[in-house]
Amino acid sequence: MRIDDLRRRSGHQNRPSAAPQLPGHAHGLAKISPDAYTEIVFSTRCSRTSISQSAGAFHRFHGGKFGVGTPAAIAVSRQSYVLDKLQSLSGVVPIGAYLADHFWSNSFALVSVEKYNNISTELQTVPWRIGIEVLVLWLPIAFHGFYGLYIWWKGKSNVLGHPWMANWLYVLQRWSGIVAFVFIGWHLWTERFQGHGMTTYADVAQSMANPLYVAAYIIGVTACSFHLGNGLWNFACKWGIAVSARSQRAAGWFGALVGASLTAVGILIVIGFHYNWHPLDTYIR
Repeated sequence: MRIDDLRRRSGHQNRPSAAPQLPGHAHGLAKISPDAYTEIVFSTRCSRTSISQSAGAFHRFHGGKFGVGTPAAIAVSRQSYVLDKLQSLSGVVPIGAYLADHFWSNSFALVSVEKYNNISTELQTVPWRIGIEVLVLWLPIAFHGFYGLYIWWKGKSNVLGHPWMANWLYVLQRWSGIVAFVFIGWHLWTERFQGHGMTTYADVAQSMANPLYVAAYIIGVTACSFHLGNGLWNFACKWGIAVSARSQRAAGWFGALVGASLTAVGILIVIGFHYNWHPLDTYIR
């Protein structure tokens, strides 16, 4: 007689295991955080039934301790969603826009000493300068940087197990952000506060005479440029600008172009200060 028949006659029913198998591509996700689990499950092409079963199995496996589906969990999720989008937006506007403008104004050092000093003087005499810097620059950088550190601290990288391009870009985005955050803080301290925001071409050139200073600026400029370029793709995806695969590829190429262009311009400016080099002197009058 079959075992099932014996169980049926004795009144025993088949009971699901304490940790049921998850269907489809969601198999083996029991050790992943609820946010990551939800993202991966909903990114697969499962039916509504399988998604519901997967969520229920995951909830039962953890004894409901994560508050899946509770108002508190939904509120936290919405708060994180809003903060994530604001953090992405602040990286483009105003921080990214200011970075591009900052590179533009400093590129006049490649024209002549006089041209750079004229542009620098105009920027130093902007009305309500302190208030504008606090609202448009310092507070957005503080929010973007510290919340980015929080995201980096809470996130988990699987680049060693899955060395795909997207995973590498995630890791590089996090680490370039840390390097950029430290570099921007150091740059503000040395140029804005120690120099009282009144530096001239001679002041910057004197600092750039130090090879270590040059190396620090090249690393910092590269980190900032890459972080912005890759962040533009992330911003386009998060804000629904790039939805289709084709638009996401276009956003990726656009971000790469921006990152590479800013890196090249930034390094040229650093080299120009170091060698007192003005390659655009005869081109721009």
